[in-house]
Amino acid sequence: PYTLRFEGEVLGEGAEIIAEFDRSSPSSSGANLRVVQIRWNFQGLPQNGFRYFTRLDEMLASRYGKPVLERDDGMANLDTGNGRLQRMYYGQQARAWLEYVAIRRQEFALMIRIECPQLPKPEDAS
Repeated sequence: PYTLRFEGEVLGEGAEIIAEFDRSSPSSSGANLRVVQIRWNFQGLPQNGFRYFTRLDEMLASRYGKPVLERDDGMANLDTGNGRLQRMYYGQQARAWLEYVAIRRQEFALMIRIECPQLPKPEDAS
């Protein structure tokens, strides 16, 4: 699929935004947005990015209900640079993946990825 990358602020923090389309020209007739992904990088205490994780997790839960997959290594593991929090939500119109991971001690990445499963896979698109 065709991919556009942007850098800017989302929710008041610097982020990378990726948008994937099912056609090489997203402005062409019939082009559909397949994936939106946003990634933030945080430094310092794990609580800095955890607040955003919690906010996004609550938003997804209110839209899709309980997550279909969860992983929570705990704040202590995040603090040592080894932990990860993950949630996957599945709805009729989209699938959402939320992840907060320690890259190393005091360095974290938060990512949300929303996919639209009702669209054909790129190899099936005409």
